[in-house]
Amino acid sequence: IPGMVRQRIAGSIHLTHYNRRSLEYKFTQSAANGIRVTMTTRTKGAGSPEAERAVRANRHTATLALAEAAAFGGGGCFNMHIAWDTDRQIQSWRRFLTDHTDLYHPGQAWSQIGVVAFGEQEYFSGERTQKLGLAWLAGELIEGRVLFDMIHEDQWTRRRLKRYRVTLIPPGVRYVSQTQLDTLLAHVAGGGKVIMFGDDFARFDERCRRRESRPTDVSARMLDAQCDRDVLFQALTEELAGSPDVLDGVDHVGIEGVGVNAFAMPSADAPERIVLHLVNYNVPLGRVGTGPEPLEDLTLSITAPSQWEATRIRVFTPESPTPTTVSFSQEGDRIRVELPKLTVY
Repeated sequence: IPGMVRQRIAGSIHLTHYNRRSLEYKFTQSAANGIRVTMTTRTKGAGSPEAERAVRANRHTATLALAEAAAFGGGGCFNMHIAWDTDRQIQSWRRFLTDHTDLYHPGQAWSQIGVVAFGEQEYFSGERTQKLGLAWLAGELIEGRVLFDMIHEDQWTRRRLKRYRVTLIPPGVRYVSQTQLDTLLAHVAGGGKVIMFGDDFARFDERCRRRESRPTDVSARMLDAQCDRDVLFQALTEELAGSPDVLDGVDHVGIEGVGVNAFAMPSADAPERIVLHLVNYNVPLGRVGTGPEPLEDLTLSITAPSQWEATRIRVFTPESPTPTTVSFSQEGDRIRVELPKLTVY
């Protein structure tokens, strides 16, 4: 269940934890482009809330779950207890997703960063090294509000790699075929940027045969496996010539609870659109009568595609029946915009 738990340690010192499922959504969406998420809560009699107090506490969590499924799952739906069909708040969210399907379809994940997600590694080794490495790296990017896409084995082509300004190879990608290695070498030779974590990349081929020596002709920046976030972000800032955090410079209480994702919306008869999703996970779990903790004065800062000039930016939210056109500035390929209050989505 998505949301936030805050525990007081002493005085004004608190421990805050956020429940998220954004990584699972991103992995599924990237592996099967176009798939949509369906979330189903427990049915009546199996723990679904019925008391009014519990329903009030869960209502905000339900809207957050809708937002998360929509933002990271390519436009999802959320099936709930039948009694909730009469809930106006839930109805308004469902109506928003229905009325704005063009914000979700037919989009493809968009970012300046590609993260290698070779699921076959677990099959080859029977270990979870790569899975854990991917979870660590993706978790750091998600918590740092960095847009990224995932690259799977069947998507590993020079054309796909050219989408990204930098490709990240998490620790644990040990089993790499010669064809996959040659693709990466050609990408780097053509000017592609790569950051590797750890020193075990391509130690074995696709037949589990150990290579005599580690490939040294892959020109890549090398970082320690599971390095500090400051080291990771410094490397990304240098490779991207700018901060990877789309809310760069913002230092609000609760800002670590914001999730971001983006899709490109190609169209043959209209200008290309980029749809950026922001989700506020500062929704207290299990606290009756306590709604989301909104965030204000947010400045969005993203790097646009090369030679791409923004003409209009609109903000959509389920709290408003119509989108709001907002002012923005663009210097080179950097776009900055002051955002209205972020409640949940």
